[in-house]
Amino acid sequence: MSEKLSTQPYKGTRDFYPQEMKLRNWFFGVIRKELENAAFEEYNGPMLESLEIYAAKSGEETRQVNLLALCRAIGVEHVVVADPFDLKNFEKVVKEETEREEPSVIIAQRPCALLKR
Repeated sequence: MSEKLSTQPYKGTRDFYPQEMKLRNWFFGVIRKELENAAFEEYNGPMLESLEIYAAKSGEETRQVNLLALCRAIGVEHVVVADPFDLKNFEKVVKEETEREEPSVIIAQRPCALLKR
């Protein structure tokens, strides 16, 4: 007898409806273009895997980096921390910051679904 699949969503995942998907695709398109211009290479791993497997593949623990302080230290004057799930505000922030002539950094920050319990 086979087990039934759970209908509960996986922790840390969510649905993106058409309006959100449009914004998400635009946002990731801008990021992808800039990363390609900077010669970054793309990597893709499993969409879902157990925390134990992920942790085993992740290597040693590292120190947390204060991205806001790092950006300021290298001279970036426009640094914004925004919640990517607050779509209205995040869209506003992305549009404002991508229209700037000078360097700007957006730090998308949200509590990790795996650690938030």
